[in-house]
Amino acid sequence: MGMAQLPKMTASLKKTLPPEVRNYLQGLRMYLDDLVRKAEKGRPSALYLDSSDQVGVNTTSPTKTLDVSGTFGVSGAVALASTLNVVGNFSVNTSYFTVTASNGNTSIAGTLAVSDKLTIEKDAAENVCEIKSQHSQLKLTDTDDETEYHLFSSSSQKLIIRSNSASANIGIIQDATGQIGIGDSIPSDAPACALDVYGGAIRSGSTTLSSSTDALDVSACNCVDVSTSGGNVTIGGLANGILGQVVHIYKTTSANDLIIENNEGTGTQKIFLKDGADLTLSTYGGVTLAFNGTYWFEVSR
Repeated sequence: MGMAQLPKMTASLKKTLPPEVRNYLQGLRMYLDDLVRKAEKGRPSALYLDSSDQVGVNTTSPTKTLDVSGTFGVSGAVALASTLNVVGNFSVNTSYFTVTASNGNTSIAGTLAVSDKLTIEKDAAENVCEIKSQHSQLKLTDTDDETEYHLFSSSSQKLIIRSNSASANIGIIQDATGQIGIGDSIPSDAPACALDVYGGAIRSGSTTLSSSTDALDVSACNCVDVSTSGGNVTIGGLANGILGQVVHIYKTTSANDLIIENNEGTGTQKIFLKDGADLTLSTYGGVTLAFNGTYWFEVSR
């Protein structure tokens, strides 16, 4: 035979009690009703309150203000004003999961699985998302083809992006100074200029020249501004060019001459002009050279 249910508060009693007392008694009644139901079924109550006012659900040894042993379901919004720590895996199967970190942190020691969209917001100018690991890597995988993914890693103050393998050649790298390198194999993982496209493309930047040289360094430029206001300037060769690089050399003053030497013997990276002879510019003008990995060749003037 079942146990009797606890009596309910009458309407007249509810009216005479302060709201906080009514709420307390209603909560107490729900708790006691739960005890009665569990006792009828011969098993302990799912709700436990210890001497420190810590509440346990399916546990009689709560270690937190609310300690749930088992699954935990929420049909509405959950607002956190402090730190959320999850030890183990945390799975979200709703349409999206939003973390707004204004007063505390969200810490997950296992796996965070989100079936649709993960949104992370912060209302202050601080770190929004921080990933800590031995190699600080972020991996994005294409679910249509599990063999296709992009790997983002940070090492030695460098941001590195690779495709499909942790040991694959670097696709994009940004070093500690903000220089960006693009290409299959940036030498020593170190871009040589603000934008360094390695392996047969373009280097962008400019430099100025006002004196003669047989080894004009073009490692960080594709434009050379030559001033001849102090006298004639002779260029006998370039230096530190890369395969596919294009350099524009132009004279920006009318006084004196700019002389570009053809096949100069002392040139570090020799220049070959289309006329097979030295080029002398006495007024404004210039020449465009392309590098084949060994020599520079005139392509226009």
